[in-house]
Amino acid sequence: MLNNVVIPTKAGKSTEIDLLLVGNTGVYLVEVKTWKGAYAAYKDKWKVRNGKQWIPLDKSPTQQSLYHQKIFSQWIDSKITNFPKESIIAPVIFRECRLGRC
Repeated sequence: MLNNVVIPTKAGKSTEIDLLLVGNTGVYLVEVKTWKGAYAAYKDKWKVRNGKQWIPLDKSPTQQSLYHQKIFSQWIDSKITNFPKESIIAPVIFRECRLGRC
């Protein structure tokens, strides 16, 4: 288990993976969110509740997670040939959720 792992991109930049877990079932690139309040998503369209209104968000945690998966796959390919892509899993977790409320 590694925290805040920085992976270089092909564009010469980098991306940070919050939590990287390596185990028998795969490599997990976990995006951890500590958002407070009420959030909803449908088909990757995220909204935050502000009073009685739902306001669309520009950034999607699932898109961020998929980006990490893509960059990690490219990076690991340069280190280990034929690394199984299906073993790279990129979930998003919301750490502040309690009893169905986030």
